[in-house]
Amino acid sequence: MAAQQQQSAFRRAWLDVASAAATSPQKAAEAELRACACACAVAAARAGVVAPSDRAFALAFEQADDGAWKVRRVATRAATPPPPQRGFPNGLGPFQLRRAPNLRLSLKCYGGAEGTYSLTNWQQYKDLLKRFDPETDQGAPLGSLSPLYCTKPHFCQEFGVTEKHFVWVYPLWGVAARPPTQQQLDAATPEELFLLVGGWAFFSLPTSVPTTLVTLLPAATGLTFSEPRPWPFTDNVMPSSRFQGRFQELTIPALRPHAMRYCWVGPDEEDVCQPQARAEWPLGAFVYEMKEPGTRIYFALLPSHHQT
Repeated sequence: MAAQQQQSAFRRAWLDVASAAATSPQKAAEAELRACACACAVAAARAGVVAPSDRAFALAFEQADDGAWKVRRVATRAATPPPPQRGFPNGLGPFQLRRAPNLRLSLKCYGGAEGTYSLTNWQQYKDLLKRFDPETDQGAPLGSLSPLYCTKPHFCQEFGVTEKHFVWVYPLWGVAARPPTQQQLDAATPEELFLLVGGWAFFSLPTSVPTTLVTLLPAATGLTFSEPRPWPFTDNVMPSSRFQGRFQELTIPALRPHAMRYCWVGPDEEDVCQPQARAEWPLGAFVYEMKEPGTRIYFALLPSHHQT
């Protein structure tokens, strides 16, 4: 037990000396540093302690001919900088999924075509709606939907749902004209976030009332997307008429300086996507129409084994 305590003390002494030299070498008296380091060198050698390798420099110990120990600083590898942030348009995500159980939507969705939805319990969000659309009347506000998709097994696994169908729900009409600030999004509830930036609605036909609503919240880990890739279609391959109403105005502040509009492309749009291209987004993708004329990029949703 005494040997273990001595070894633990040696380790702490070594780390204390290395830390003092790393953080304030100018203030450390050379004599004290040498004395401490020499004592720790002998003890560390006996205890098998290795100098930390994650510092910009380390302490080297040398024994002179007269038997005296000397200490000097030697450069090691540079301190590892933090990884760069993958901000849009160089990256998208990660996102945490947040459910919005208190929203009530009525969907009019179609296979292979865009649809619409209405917020049936809009009175509960009247104050929020007036903030972004002062002309809000007494009727249920509307928004756009992606085409209808089937939730194949791998998609259900990624989202933790059991429903058989889903659509992407775009923000309510009118929100893009007065887009929210980042502070407003940070303070929003999952239901408010769903109405302001969009989300997925899951349900099982023949009902048109979603049973699960999921929105996206920026986070350090979670749902991730591929690197940006050029959209492989032009209007000659995918006619503009096919995309009428598909691209919607962006409402997320961090994306608006770079892109104007976006849309969700599902994993199984056989009538739209060629088989080779479809294989590039087996779980779907977000496509962005950039401010640079004629430029569209997409980010494919990655399966969980790629996610952080």
